[in-house]
Amino acid sequence: MTQAPYATVLEECRPLNLYRMLPRAGPGAATGFLKLGGAVLRENAWDSRLRELV
Repeated sequence: MTQAPYATVLEECRPLNLYRMLPRAGPGAATGFLKLGGAVLRENAWDSRLRELV
């Protein structure tokens, strides 16, 4: 079985360091990111096993 081409691209990329980048982006970006995370984790109708895959 061969690897998908995106697997090698992801291995070569540097980490995004989102938690370092968000404070510098301004309060709107950090607030939106935290709202998105809260919605994905708590405010959904997904099965808990499916939610962990996302």
